[in-house]
Amino acid sequence: MKAKPIVWDFGPEKVKRIGYIAGGAIQFLPQVVEEGLDTYITGEPAHSYYWMAKEEKVNVIFIGHYLSETFGVKAVGKHLDHKFSLEAEFLNLPTGY
Repeated sequence: MKAKPIVWDFGPEKVKRIGYIAGGAIQFLPQVVEEGLDTYITGEPAHSYYWMAKEEKVNVIFIGHYLSETFGVKAVGKHLDHKFSLEAEFLNLPTGY
């Protein structure tokens, strides 16, 4: 399964400040605005934040809830291997978007 990103391209074309939170974290959009970020990457959209993103001129990229959470898990596996010589295997078991 390969989810296509959903993009709300309301911000500047030239990106300067990016925020990323894995999973379903669109509810942190107010903090993104407060911190002056122009682009926010997270897992999945919620209609209730659409107009806020548009009014505040913030780009929001949704890459899928599951996919957005895999990066951290894979990084922990690499760290455990490097630091403690523990072999880790990532099991890719997508659950939907």
